[in-house]
Amino acid sequence: MIRTMPHSAHFAARALRWGVNHIGMRPMLALGFLGVGALLFWLRAGKLDGDLRELSRAARELADGVPMRPAQVLSSGELRELAQQLQRADRRMRELEGIETAVVPVEEVKAYDSVQEHTHTSNRPRFGRRL
Repeated sequence: MIRTMPHSAHFAARALRWGVNHIGMRPMLALGFLGVGALLFWLRAGKLDGDLRELSRAARELADGVPMRPAQVLSSGELRELAQQLQRADRRMRELEGIETAVVPVEEVKAYDSVQEHTHTSNRPRFGRRL
């Protein structure tokens, strides 16, 4: 097998063979699984960190009263909804002050001005699980 591999992969193949022979297959699989899990966690944490920094910047601009740049959030869900609500609050503050704002897409206004989205049904718990 080593003869057919490129020379750059020889070290990896020999290290893998040494690990299987001296440590064992199951511990090596466990280490590989933990390594892949740690890599995925690190990538996801970086994405969340960037989104939270962007939301923090938008909230700071809103609190200072300067025109807020749109928050570019990569996540979908609560963080994206929070970014849209901050933009909506900025837009309403500008309208109250009489400052011209950019035209807002109809879909965004329609989606977040509806009352149906904020209603609570009694058969679903609001937070956590129903016991």
